[in-house]
Amino acid sequence: MSVDAEIPYGTSLADKDAIMSQIENYVLTLPELEHVSMSTAGLSMMAMTRNATMTINLVDRGDRNRSSREVADDIRQHLSEMSGAKLTVSADSSITSMFGSNDISLMILGKDYATLEVIGNQLLERINELPEIAHAELDVKEGNPEIRVVIDRNAAAHYGITAYQMANGLSSSLSGTKATDVTIDGEEIEVNLSLRDDYAQSVENMKQIVVTGSYGIPVSIGQIASFEYDNAPSVINRYNQQNYITINAEVVGSDLEGASSAIERILSSYAFPDGYYHEMSGLASEMMGAFGSLAKALIVSIALVFLLLAAQFESPLMAIIVMMAVPFAMSGAFLAMFVTGVALSMTSFLGLIMLVGIVVNNSILLVEFIRHNEAALGKTEALVMAGKLRLRPILMTSATTCFGMIPLSLGIGEGGEMLAPMGISIIGGLTASTAITLVLVPSIYSLIDERKTRREERRAEKRLKVKELERQWAEADRAANKG
Repeated sequence: MSVDAEIPYGTSLADKDAIMSQIENYVLTLPELEHVSMSTAGLSMMAMTRNATMTINLVDRGDRNRSSREVADDIRQHLSEMSGAKLTVSADSSITSMFGSNDISLMILGKDYATLEVIGNQLLERINELPEIAHAELDVKEGNPEIRVVIDRNAAAHYGITAYQMANGLSSSLSGTKATDVTIDGEEIEVNLSLRDDYAQSVENMKQIVVTGSYGIPVSIGQIASFEYDNAPSVINRYNQQNYITINAEVVGSDLEGASSAIERILSSYAFPDGYYHEMSGLASEMMGAFGSLAKALIVSIALVFLLLAAQFESPLMAIIVMMAVPFAMSGAFLAMFVTGVALSMTSFLGLIMLVGIVVNNSILLVEFIRHNEAALGKTEALVMAGKLRLRPILMTSATTCFGMIPLSLGIGEGGEMLAPMGISIIGGLTASTAITLVLVPSIYSLIDERKTRREERRAEKRLKVKELERQWAEADRAANKG
């Protein structure tokens, strides 16, 4: 977990430390805490930053009662009234760590950055009201304060001064310019000339800096330019030649699809100005793409199992009978996820794919026994004996698989939360398919075999009729020949 504090520009390091100490004092009271580290130096690899960051490590999931998101919500709620900094509390879920992204990211694109910020704040207010959203924030950060020198082009042109000359004059006066090199004891030392530091300490002093234009007339900068206070943008994001800002949302629980649908309803009711539009990204978008790939994998696995069974039984019909357990396994898996409150996720989808190869084993035991003993015992007796003799091994194999999945479904151990949906889907699917297989597969086999028998009997009758007609025609031909 991490706590990012955005502190106003100009805050001293001591005040930063005082703010972060307030946060640290509460974090240290958390029973789930393992250790915490804090940085208030305000330095990053690229540039200065006024943010302070706290990294929180929790004990293993098996040693605490609350998830990292629940702890983050607790910290966020406790520190909501804290003044002096804008806090962002984030917790890495198992899915977030897999994809390295926010739960839901909404990109708002357009030309004008100020308009984007207005749209973003309006949408942010509505999104934060959704019960499916734990927390949402806009990635717009207030930049560092700056002084902008706006040139009066008419006045500057009167003195023959261009914007470049004015900017160069300001830079040389305040930052200095190289005048010469001095060699002392064989070492060259660069000499820079600049005005006194007093000129950089106030705007009024900077206005007194003199520049000379093309006409050779010296003029103070205050006569040809105005000074404005503003904030420099901290970052400018571009996508397909458009400016954009992002709303990042954290979902309550793991129902990404429900939260995405709720946000889509807000977006559909919002009137975007001309030239402004939105795009969804983040975990929700990435998972939809991943679900598409997993759905294809599920179809391919069903096709491969069918082809293998058809080749082994030398009958596509027998393969269909065996695979009748698959739809009921899927139903059982979804029912188990519904009962336990687990949403469909990447790992639970992987469990569905695994079920395709697991649940057909029970059907294979029944169908193979019936086929081998049908000729000796008869169809009805073979069906009854298959249920009696194969019941125990079917229940044993199913029970051992389900019991073996219980620790996985409980989320025990490091990373157990991520794999728990897989165990739940496998247990639910295997339990449902086992119960259905013992009744459904023999019944379907009996019905199909009866239809097959009746069809063969009809074909036999047709063959007898044809032979009888052929015999009658032959006798008629012989009688005609004698006559």
